[in-house]
Amino acid sequence: MMLYPVRRTILFLSLVLPIIFSAPDARAQFWHALAPDATSPAAGFSNDEKKVFFVHNENIYTFTIADKYGRLTFAPGMTPSQITAFNGTQPVGPALHITSRPLIVFERPDSTTPANHHLYAVKDDGSSAPEDITPGNQNAHILGESYNGRYIYFTSNKVHTNKLDVYRYDTQQNTSDVVFPNDANYRALAWSRDQTRLLMIEPPSGALFEYDIESTTRTPLIMPTGSVQYGDALFNPAWHTLFLFAGGQEYVTDIGSNEITPAGKAPSGIDYSPNGKYLIEMFPDGDTVKEATTGIALQLPAGSHIEAIAPKETMLLYTIRGKLYLFDIVKKTTVELATL
Repeated sequence: MMLYPVRRTILFLSLVLPIIFSAPDARAQFWHALAPDATSPAAGFSNDEKKVFFVHNENIYTFTIADKYGRLTFAPGMTPSQITAFNGTQPVGPALHITSRPLIVFERPDSTTPANHHLYAVKDDGSSAPEDITPGNQNAHILGESYNGRYIYFTSNKVHTNKLDVYRYDTQQNTSDVVFPNDANYRALAWSRDQTRLLMIEPPSGALFEYDIESTTRTPLIMPTGSVQYGDALFNPAWHTLFLFAGGQEYVTDIGSNEITPAGKAPSGIDYSPNGKYLIEMFPDGDTVKEATTGIALQLPAGSHIEAIAPKETMLLYTIRGKLYLFDIVKKTTVELATL
């Protein structure tokens, strides 16, 4: 499931890489991109699309929006159910990730060492207490989740206090495994839909490479040259260009060359919907949602920020000025759900 943050305060990074690698199976699939802010979303759909979850006043709440036949039943004024009951420390970010199981994964400060963040899992009906899935002396931060909701990607300094390895939490097996042992200051940008490869960048050079999780092979993709030291990057699959941000200036290069030229306005983040039907472009002043094949945009209010698109891609959640809305893509109707 695709998820996004409420606000994007910095141009962090966001990559989608559908068809540039040489392996035949890579051309047919698109890549999941990180949101431009690692705090990620404040709202999302359940896997069966019958519930909506959101963060409000430091806790997670839920609305039942559809009946067992999938018919929308939400009406303004309904009271949400509370999932968590934290007092004084917010779940973080805010951020929550609804998985393929009836499980929500979120991040919050560790109760004993608040400077460290841990990942927690809670049943989506609130019937269980949150379980710390990154216990011990470590500082863990969520990167995002796979489109099918099975895996949660995150970083942690569990092995080396001064290095952030990339991990993958399997919601079905309730296990976490290292998928990229970080031997330098590398940063994860995206992962392939089949969960076999990572896209990594080496700050501050901007060197970009593909990492095979199983074989640990690293394939160089691009090495920017010149005097500019690149800190953040954005790959646009429609244009096959890599945008690099440095010192307030924006540059662009074709993925097949190292020639850098100034660029115009570009989104601060992009990603696909769960099944690739829609392409979402994120801007500080509002996001756009376009059909990936036609480029036709959904008619959303100006200033909308996308939080999630439902697995079947018939509904989406967006926020405007702290309010959460449900948009029916088929019927083109909108209902206000809650104040975040």
